[in-house]
Amino acid sequence: MLLFGFSNSPEIPFGSQNAGFLDQRFALQWVQDNIAQFGGDPSRVMIFGESAGGESVKQLLANPPSPLPFSSAILESQNAVLPGNGLVNYKQVLLHFGCTDIACLRKVPAVDIKAYIEPNSLAFPPVNNDGTSVPDVRLSISTGKFANVPTMLGTNLNEARAFLAVAGVTDGKTALDNFFDQYNITSQVVRDSIIAAYAAQGITDFYELSDRLGTDLVFTCTTARLANYLAISGRPTYRYQFTPVFPSVGIFPDPGAYHTAEIPEVFGTYPLSSQFGTATQQQIELSAFMQKTWANFAKNPAGGVGWPKVGSALGKELGVLGKDGSSGVTIRPLLEADYACPLYAAVEDLLGLSFK
Repeated sequence: MLLFGFSNSPEIPFGSQNAGFLDQRFALQWVQDNIAQFGGDPSRVMIFGESAGGESVKQLLANPPSPLPFSSAILESQNAVLPGNGLVNYKQVLLHFGCTDIACLRKVPAVDIKAYIEPNSLAFPPVNNDGTSVPDVRLSISTGKFANVPTMLGTNLNEARAFLAVAGVTDGKTALDNFFDQYNITSQVVRDSIIAAYAAQGITDFYELSDRLGTDLVFTCTTARLANYLAISGRPTYRYQFTPVFPSVGIFPDPGAYHTAEIPEVFGTYPLSSQFGTATQQQIELSAFMQKTWANFAKNPAGGVGWPKVGSALGKELGVLGKDGSSGVTIRPLLEADYACPLYAAVEDLLGLSFK
């Protein structure tokens, strides 16, 4: 998340520091005030977001405005891994631009600030417990504060491949070791246990192992834990997994179903033709299916998404989108996606990934 929405500046009054989250609330209020003028129904507003957008949706659910301005929610690849200290990073930006206060920094062109913070990987996490963000949403769920609306949570099969491509890491062993180090998995016993768990599923290639580690630790298993917690609390919750690979959106070699790959399907914005290939019939039909599923969930949240909610069908509740050439959904056991998750629970808790 960028400094502009989450500066962490101590000069901004507490409760107003997460400008990015406040903007989302203002936008939702605008929708409530104006949607009827466009033929919409203010009682049937669905919020959905991907990655940091999914994190935003989670925080809106955990810290809901009153009266509630939405009736359903979808969290796509929800999570935002933001290392570092926001206040320390804010002070570093001040120092770099020769400023001592935010008034000075506001005079610096935004493009200059962006050009400095991005190559230096300066992250600006939300300020917690200010009314818009909490570090752990479980208390919000257990106390009943968490918005009681139907939710759908999902991930892509190969989330981590996008991050490996951005980092330019192609050697599988290096990628695997980098992920172990990044997530502070230093015990050789734990490392060997993780490798053995995937080997039991026939996954032995180091590059594929690194993809599975990054995907499952950060996305698959955190989503599974959140969905299970919501289901146990009695909230209708659905899970999906997006699996297909389409040439027209394969923007790097061997992309798999990478992080963000489902977005063009949801919005129908996939290119019909690109330098990487042309749209397939499956891609066209699956996009139509997903758009209809997302739209129907907005129109009638109580009607569900077309497959069983978590906790209702003895674990066979995972809606796999695009499996084996399908242009719809295939219902599979959750365990097919979550088999490695018990190995990651302690690491996720240590890193604060699962419920933040």
